[in-house]
Amino acid sequence: MPAHASLRKALAHWSSLIASCVHSRRPRESLQAYFSMLDDGVQPDLRIFLLLFKACGSIRNLEHGRTLHLHARDLGLVSDPFVASSLLSMFGKCGSLRFSEEVFHEFPQHQRDVVLWNSMLSAYSEQGHEEKAIQLYCELRRTCLNPDHTTYAITLSACAGLAKTEGADTYKSKLTCLEIGQRIHADARRDGLDSHAMVASSLGCLYGKCGVVRQAENSFISLGRHCNIVAWTTLITAYTEHGFEIKALQLYLQLYKEGMVPDQHVFSVVLQACVSLAEKEEEEFTLEAERVKFLPLVLGQSLHIDAAKKGAGHQSFGNFQTDADAWCSLGFYCFCQCSSSL
Repeated sequence: MPAHASLRKALAHWSSLIASCVHSRRPRESLQAYFSMLDDGVQPDLRIFLLLFKACGSIRNLEHGRTLHLHARDLGLVSDPFVASSLLSMFGKCGSLRFSEEVFHEFPQHQRDVVLWNSMLSAYSEQGHEEKAIQLYCELRRTCLNPDHTTYAITLSACAGLAKTEGADTYKSKLTCLEIGQRIHADARRDGLDSHAMVASSLGCLYGKCGVVRQAENSFISLGRHCNIVAWTTLITAYTEHGFEIKALQLYLQLYKEGMVPDQHVFSVVLQACVSLAEKEEEEFTLEAERVKFLPLVLGQSLHIDAAKKGAGHQSFGNFQTDADAWCSLGFYCFCQCSSSL
C-alpha cells in the first residue's frame, strides 16, 4: 500500500476514534487518543481539532487547550473561521479571556464572520464581562456585518446580567441598563429578529431584571407555541422578584396545566413566591389576599405531585400550612430533592 494511502487510513482511524470519544462524552480519552496519534506520526486535520477543542472546553482543561491551539497554529489551521470560533468557545469555557481575545484580535477583521463575533460575545457574557460584551456589540454594528438572532440573544442576556450588578460603572453612568437594552431591542426590531424565540426569551429576561414586567409579559406572549421552560421560568421569576406573587402562582398553575415539566429553578422560584405571599397575608389581611388564599394550597398539592414524581417522599409533606416557616421548609426540601435527582 502506498505511503499516502496508509496515512489516510490511519488518519481516518484516529479521527473515528476521537469522534467516538467526544460524542460519547469521554473527553479525556479523546485527548489521550490525540497524543497517541501524534506518537504514531499521524498529522491531525481540521475536523480532529474541532472535536478536540470541544472536548477541552467540556473539561475546562486550559493547559491541553493551549497545546492544541499551538499545534493548530503550527499547521496553519487557525486562519479558518470555524477553527477560530471553536478556539474562542473553548478558551471561554476554560475561563481564559486573554487567550480568547488573542485569537479574536489575531484574526483579520475583514475575514471575521458573525459566528466569530458571537463566540467572542459569548465568552465575555459567560465570564461576567457584560460591559465588554456590549462594547463588542457596538463595535460589530460599525462593521458591514449584520447581527443574527444569536448576536441579539447574547447581547441582551449581557444587558440582563449587567442589570444584576450593583454599583455604578462606565455604562451605567451614561445609560441605564434598560435604555441600553431598549436600543438593542430597537436594532433587533429593525432587523426583523425581535420575534425570534431566542431573542424574545432574552428580552423577557432583560425586562424582568429591569422591573418592566409589562414588557416581559409581551415578550413571553410573543413566543407563542415556541415558549419553553426557560421562558416560563423567566416570567415567573420577574413576577416573584417584583412583588407580583399572585401572578407568579397563577402562571405556574398554567404551566402545570399545559403539561410543561418544571425544573429545580422553577420549584425554587415558585416556592419563594409562596413564602412572600404567606408573609403578606400575615401582615396584610386584604380582601385580595383572602380571595386568592386557595392558591398556595392548590400549588402545594401540585408541587406535592411533581416532587413525588421526582423521588420526594410523601410523608415529609404531611399537613400543608400557609405560614412562611412551613413554606420555607417545604421549599428547602423540594429544592434538595430535585437537586439530588438531576
